[in-house]
Amino acid sequence: MHRSIVVLACFCFLVSPAWSAPEAPTGADKDTPEKIDAPPALPKDFAFTFSMPYGQADEFPRDEKEFDRMLGLLKSAGYNTVHCPYEPWRIPLFKKHGMKMMIDILAWKPPIEADIRRPSQRPKVKAMCLKIKDSDAVWGYNLWNERLDWCGNFKFLDGWVRMIRTWDPTHPIWVGTYRYLYCEHFPTHQGVCAWYDYHWARGFGWNSHMLNFYRKIAAKRRSVMGKWMLVHDYNRNLYTLNTSIAHGVKVVLWFISGPYAPRVKDTSKRWFEGHHLVRIGRHMQPLYKLIGEIGLPEAVYATPTRRRADTNKDKKPGMEANTTPFPKDYWLGFSQGELLAGMFKHPDGSQIAYVCNQNAWAWQGAVMDVRQEKGKEIVVSRFNRKTGKWDQLGAREIVNFALPPADAAVFRFATKPGAAVVKDPVVKWDPAASFAESVKPPAVGVKKDIKPAIYSTPTARTADNKPKAPGLPKGATAFPEDFYLAVKQGEALVAVYPIDKKTDVVVFSNHSAGAWQGMVVALRQTKENPIIMSQFEDGKWKKLGPWGDVNFSLEPKGFSVFKFERTGAPGDPKPKPPAPKN
Repeated sequence: MHRSIVVLACFCFLVSPAWSAPEAPTGADKDTPEKIDAPPALPKDFAFTFSMPYGQADEFPRDEKEFDRMLGLLKSAGYNTVHCPYEPWRIPLFKKHGMKMMIDILAWKPPIEADIRRPSQRPKVKAMCLKIKDSDAVWGYNLWNERLDWCGNFKFLDGWVRMIRTWDPTHPIWVGTYRYLYCEHFPTHQGVCAWYDYHWARGFGWNSHMLNFYRKIAAKRRSVMGKWMLVHDYNRNLYTLNTSIAHGVKVVLWFISGPYAPRVKDTSKRWFEGHHLVRIGRHMQPLYKLIGEIGLPEAVYATPTRRRADTNKDKKPGMEANTTPFPKDYWLGFSQGELLAGMFKHPDGSQIAYVCNQNAWAWQGAVMDVRQEKGKEIVVSRFNRKTGKWDQLGAREIVNFALPPADAAVFRFATKPGAAVVKDPVVKWDPAASFAESVKPPAVGVKKDIKPAIYSTPTARTADNKPKAPGLPKGATAFPEDFYLAVKQGEALVAVYPIDKKTDVVVFSNHSAGAWQGMVVALRQTKENPIIMSQFEDGKWKKLGPWGDVNFSLEPKGFSVFKFERTGAPGDPKPKPPAPKN
């Protein structure tokens, strides 16, 4: 067999609902209503879903003890939903762990044989739906995941949705497609309008384009949004997850992989604690209930950017594609940081801002501006993931915070007339004051008699965190154009201490006493003379390597210390090429 045919066959086996059995699909049974006007059931909480190959067989442990162990491990890693075929004995195990089963209703192979499309297996699906109706251990039903035209007949597809909703009106139905293909070619509303675009592999722009597209589709169909996520790495997956939630996504399925590998025969080797989705799941888990409560956003706004979200490279300053700027007269905005915010209305009447970093790789030092009006004072709270509660910050005009790469912070705004408005005190701050302290530890390696060269980045805020005309602070010196490093993001005063002809200790001191800084420092690396970077942390040097850039945060009045070792100092002869071999 030709290699390309082998690859295609393997792909179809993994993800497509193949028709190897002779029975053809049919539409709805005769006793199914021809039309359902009632709104569909919706998910109650955000669903972080583990999935394996679907639509054919049961890829999950058939042994109850191992299935129980799997659920316990997944729950510990932040998963709260598993996409798998139904077995009656699995329901008590999901209840035990406080998790939910997203039921694969296309699994036609023995011993499951519960495919909604096949008339001979449909009675089993119906009996299952009637039995688990109202169950808290069930998330709902997964009906379709591929291009919708592959279903064969849109009337049949609509009939399958109506049958499930008739048998069990208490749980949502997931119907997904590739990007936007045929997503409205069936009239009955399903509960979850889902898709996959795999934008990190197939075109980054599809992420924001599809999120904006499905916000309108979900609202129109009285449903919520769901999304398949291709497994990449921590930063890419966290970025996609957070920007999706800000647009209203309530369900994610991780594409047929994760920290548990049921195909591994040795059960003791099935779990991978170091998988990056374990870290993401645990980080996100405290937010699941809140995300489920806030529905679709009323609006999604963003700040202009100067760096690309996907590569952290320079870009022309301005709005990212498919984003909307904060209106000038809006009550909320950001005067520092590259951010995107989904604006939601909570059932208790408060406003929720799901604030995302627009960059998957760089920190952001965010300055959030809240317009306070007399008699309409707004009290700000920030959700604390460690406690699972809101930390009240007061009726503030400015909120300063740092946002790690790809991450998000959640704020609540409640109107409380008469609340005292908190104003930050005026603070006198000289960033140069931190230089002596920063190089004081002997391990840093800076002798007392070494005088640094001092350079500054441009600033757009004063030392006491007020807006100012962009430009160099008065009396400051800019970096030389041919210097080996450049500060691409962040406002800092920088001291360069020469240790020898090839090594400098460099201190970055925050220009602001009130605002955080998200720093991006780029190096002019060459293959002949790479620059080795180290960072001083916990009393010792940590070698980073010949990186092209480094991203870090500076707290208000804070500093960070680095060492740059040039393996060939400027002016050194380039190494001779090796002699040619005979």
